[in-house]
Amino acid sequence: MRLVRLEVFLRDAPHIDHGDTLDGGVGAKIRALLQAQPFLEDFKLSERLDAAKSTASLQACGLQASDVPSLKSLQAKPGVALAFLPVAPRLESLKLMTTMWSELLLSSIATKASAIKLSIRRFTISVWDHNRWFWNNLDHVFALFPNVEYLSVSVNVFPWSRNLEARKVSFGVIANHVHHFPYLRDIEVRYSHPGVKLPDILKVETQTALAVKRACPLLEIIVDPERRLWMFRPHRESPSGFVPVIVGPLMVAEHPWDMKDLPTRESNS
Repeated sequence: MRLVRLEVFLRDAPHIDHGDTLDGGVGAKIRALLQAQPFLEDFKLSERLDAAKSTASLQACGLQASDVPSLKSLQAKPGVALAFLPVAPRLESLKLMTTMWSELLLSSIATKASAIKLSIRRFTISVWDHNRWFWNNLDHVFALFPNVEYLSVSVNVFPWSRNLEARKVSFGVIANHVHHFPYLRDIEVRYSHPGVKLPDILKVETQTALAVKRACPLLEIIVDPERRLWMFRPHRESPSGFVPVIVGPLMVAEHPWDMKDLPTRESNS
């Protein structure tokens, strides 16, 4: 039986010896696990906030391309993803979990992912609303993977900051930078705001949807923070030749393309 999907929970614990050597570290154990699964295509490494030692061990374990020959989809925190990006030539889907971004992290990802930057078609990123460096440098983050076709941005909003920081990272702010994705077909923006009603500024209006479509001519679908599904219909009287319409609320917890493989890549020429 071939194992093609695997999720590992990474957590530091007092009784675990992470070790500083290749033989004793958690990284070496994960590497051995990967080596035993040559057909693995989808790897999720769910990391807790206290996993700093495990992350360091994984980064130091010396992953090779032969360890992940079939890997197409990776979910991990950016620090962990750094160990995989240079050695996963078949990677098409990348989900970066929540962390605090910085110039050093961006530079490290750009360097490590240089060989696959044109291969990433599905890019999912989870960020804090108060990570000002990230929002001030959104252009550079989006420019990491210019061939993205499916983009999902999840904004984690602290209840006490929703009236301050969240207003600075509206859908429109994200939409202003999607021109970096000329092949974009599908964009989703969601806000984690348990028990909090979305401020009006976070709601998507027709003009914003039109602006995204103009920046990304291949765009087919928008899923907005209210979980509404937008599509575009031809319209002769519209200057752009189409109009955005709300098809209805998204009735599933996850976006449909989260639950299926990527379609065969079409030629971008």
